[in-house]
Amino acid sequence: MDVSYQNICEIVEGIVAEHPTRSATLRFVGLAHRFASAYLSRRRISESLVGARGCDLAMDTIADLFARDSSGRFNEITSYYNAQNWKTLSDAKLWAITRRLVTGRVSDSVFRLYREADPSLARIIRNLKRAVTHNKGLVLRRSGNHLWISLNRDITDQNPMATYWPEEIFEAHLLARTYSAADITTIVNGVAEILHNVGVYRSTIQLTILARIIRSASARLNVVSQEAEQSVTEYSVGELSNLIDASIEQTRTSRYGFYVAKGRITEREYDSLFSAIREQLSSNYIGGDGLAVNNQVALARHIPSLTTETYRERYRNILEYMHRCTRDHLISVFQNDLDISAVALNGNE
Repeated sequence: MDVSYQNICEIVEGIVAEHPTRSATLRFVGLAHRFASAYLSRRRISESLVGARGCDLAMDTIADLFARDSSGRFNEITSYYNAQNWKTLSDAKLWAITRRLVTGRVSDSVFRLYREADPSLARIIRNLKRAVTHNKGLVLRRSGNHLWISLNRDITDQNPMATYWPEEIFEAHLLARTYSAADITTIVNGVAEILHNVGVYRSTIQLTILARIIRSASARLNVVSQEAEQSVTEYSVGELSNLIDASIEQTRTSRYGFYVAKGRITEREYDSLFSAIREQLSSNYIGGDGLAVNNQVALARHIPSLTTETYRERYRNILEYMHRCTRDHLISVFQNDLDISAVALNGNE
């Protein structure tokens, strides 16, 4: 169904009604799906990575927005709009906060799906990237949508007739050099030796192909990564907490001059805003008490005297902006760190 910019108020009014009709629900779902699809397209999120195709992926990432309470209302959506005092907003602002609601949920869902898709491969890729950066003979290079591990030399300095490594042949060479128990550093040293000494093939191997080789051969190699003794196969609580802190510090530092140094808000207020942001991100990605249901509630836990009017006039725009900047930075770190593509999981180009 075609949804025009001008009828956004009518669409929102229908979805937050005490008893949303089927027609009103479909109209809002259609708009949310448009926002989700556009977001996924801009971010070039791999559909096969998360086991969904086309519109299914967009719908999967926003599905839990439409959970109803016992009376049949869309409680989360309704709470979100009521907290924004949506009836007082212009069509442009209402359109913007609707897109923000959807894209925020999509970005959160995408990270969850990335972790669920193949967590063991994700951990191997992370460890490989760390080990390669500490190996003076190797370098990570990006070509197209893929990262490649290459010798640290001019990429033109190789046989122009050489072909890329067949996966099974590279695996055989790697096994021959790491036949006994090996940690990830030893494996990367073996990769450097192979790329340097075997001139029949190009002196580069795709990162995700190497990760698949290590995963499939792990029983024979008895690979012990730096984190192998952990029972989880994804980010630990400590890792997530550190990443959240780093993302907050990045936003905090970059915006300090504009907001605090220029006297727009006090340093104490600035601290409270980031405390609220940290609480919400921790609740989303680590798990928490679930009390921070929206920005205003989260901030009120750090500014006890906060009123709805003060929040809307003084803090809302700033908090929403910095929360979005911090979350986007965090998501970019997750996606860069995991660096999983559909090729990695499907095993084909």
